[in-house]
Amino acid sequence: MSDSMNPVFKKNDIIIIQEQNEYKVGDIVAYIADDGNIVTHRIIEKNENGFYTKGDNNNTKDETLIHSNSIIGKFKTILYSSKTRENTSQ
Repeated sequence: MSDSMNPVFKKNDIIIIQEQNEYKVGDIVAYIADDGNIVTHRIIEKNENGFYTKGDNNNTKDETLIHSNSIIGKFKTILYSSKTRENTSQ
């Protein structure tokens, strides 16, 4: 887990993901990476073979092509924000 999607959400936030029939450029999706980890990044490119993604806080796009069957779902909302917790504990 990292802050690659900051400022949309931060490391340790709990987010809601919902499966969709199709995904498009601009969607933030959670997918299972080749190493088995779950990654949540924004789709920045779509072609006939799949999708390329990028974390909003990253300088470069992800190198791995993501296939539709690897996508768990689309980001819908933040259920619990670590940012809110930090602000209320001060």
